[in-house]
Amino acid sequence: MNALKNPYVIFIATIFSLIAIGFLRSYSIYSGISKRLEYLHKFRNMFIDWCNGGFGNRELYTSLVSMSPKAQAVMGKWGVMDYRPPFANYMHTNWPIILNAFSPCSLFCVNACRITGSLARFKADGNAEMS
Repeated sequence: MNALKNPYVIFIATIFSLIAIGFLRSYSIYSGISKRLEYLHKFRNMFIDWCNGGFGNRELYTSLVSMSPKAQAVMGKWGVMDYRPPFANYMHTNWPIILNAFSPCSLFCVNACRITGSLARFKADGNAEMS
C-alpha cells in the first residue's frame, strides 16, 4: 500500500497509461483510415470494370450508385471542385465529383447506343473499340 502513495510510482503509472491511451487512439485512427482507403479502392476498381465493360453492366452500375454517397463522404474536400459547364457564364462551387460522375457516363452510354447502335468498348490503354 505504501507503493501507491509514492509519487514516483504514481508519476510512472500516469506516464505509461498516457502512452497506452495514445497508442490505442493512434491505432484506432489508422484502422479507420485503412478501412476508408479499402472502400475507395473497391469503388475505384468497380468503376474501372464498369467503364471497361462498356457501361452495360446494370448490377455493377446499381452497386456503384449505391456506394457513391459514402465514397463522396470519404473523399471529403478532395471530392469536390469548382466546375464551369462548357459555354456557360456561371460556375458551380463545391461540385461533388463522384455523385455527379454517373449521369454524364449514363448519357454517354445512351447516346453511343443511339448513334452507333452499339456500345464503345474501352481498353485499358484508353482507346475505344467499336463493336
